[in-house]
Formats: sequence, C-alpha cells, structure tokens
Amino acid sequence: MTSRTAFLAVAGCLLLAGCGGVIGDDPRETESASDEYQTALTVDAPTISPGETGTLTIEMRHTTGLTVDRIRAENVSIDHGDVAHSRPPSVTWLSLPPSWGWESTNVTTELPVVATENASRGAYNVTIHAGVDGEGRNYTAVVTVD
Repeated sequence: MTSRTAFLAVAGCLLLAGCGGVIGDDPRETESASDEYQTALTVDAPTISPGETGTLTIEMRHTTGLTVDRIRAENVSIDHGDVAHSRPPSVTWLSLPPSWGWESTNVTTELPVVATENASRGAYNVTIHAGVDGEGRNYTAVVTVD
C-alpha cells in the first residue's frame, strides 16, 4: 500500500468515525491566528458591508488538512462551493462544511464571505481547523460587517 493510499484510508476512516474531521483537537480550545502559530497559519478575515462579498484568505505552511466552519448567522455566510486553493487538494470530503487534505504542502485558500442586504452589523467568528507543521490546530478568525 502506498503512503498516499494509507493516508487517504486513515483520513477517511477518521471522518467516517466522526472523530472531528481532518484535525481532531477539542473545538473548545481555539487559538487566535495572531498567536505563536502565526508562522504556520496566516488568516486575513474581511470587513464587509451589508450586500457585499469579501474574501477570507488562509495561508498555511506544511499543511495536511483544512476545514472552515460555517458562520452561525442567518445573513452572513461562507460560500464553500466557490473555494480557491493555490494547490489542488489531494482529497476533498464533501461534508458540511467540506474538508480538504494535502500531503504536507504550502497552500493559500480563499473563500468568499457573503453578507446579505439584511445582515446585521457586528463581528462574526469563523473557526478554522488546520493541520499545520504536523499538528492539528483550531483558530478563530473574525469577519466584520460594518
């Protein structure tokens, strides 16, 4: 069995078992993207107005996986279907939200963030689960609607 096949088999089993997707850290233990892990993960969260679309940009070093949770708001959302990766993932899990996996590479991912005309002004947390530098990490980014 090749290492790629073994990686995909293990990752698929973890997802099917409900063990937290690609990462596996406790989602209650989040790190800020501005902390000590910033060198492995950089997040640029947009500030948008109601009726606008912005871009959530995630740069990762030595990444093996990424999941970006949905924003828990009625009128502010992430369009996971229009994702752009600088390198195509080795595998995509079509869960809600989707997860992407790589064989340890540097990747920039861009996701559209949409605020409807009725969106309330405020800060909206987005949890990012990333496998970077050989460790699973959870990060919280803040999308602002002003």
